[in-house]
Amino acid sequence: MLAFNGLSSAMAWYLNLARPQGVLLVLLTLMALGNALMGMWLLWRLWSESPSETTEGDTHVQVPADRQER
Repeated sequence: MLAFNGLSSAMAWYLNLARPQGVLLVLLTLMALGNALMGMWLLWRLWSESPSETTEGDTHVQVPADRQER
C-alpha cells in the first residue's frame, strides 16, 4: 500500500517538474491515478477486515483488564 502511494506521489512530482506533452502526459497521469486508487483500495481492505472474534490463547492481543487472567 505504501509503495503504491509513494509511486503515485513520485509520478505526480515528475508530472509537475517535467511537464510532458501529449500521450506521455495522459499515460503518466493515468498511471499515477491508478496507483493512487490501488493504494486506497488496499487501505479500505485493511480497514474493513475484522479481527478474529476470539483472543483466547493469543498472547499478542491485549484484552480489557476485566478479562485478563490474574
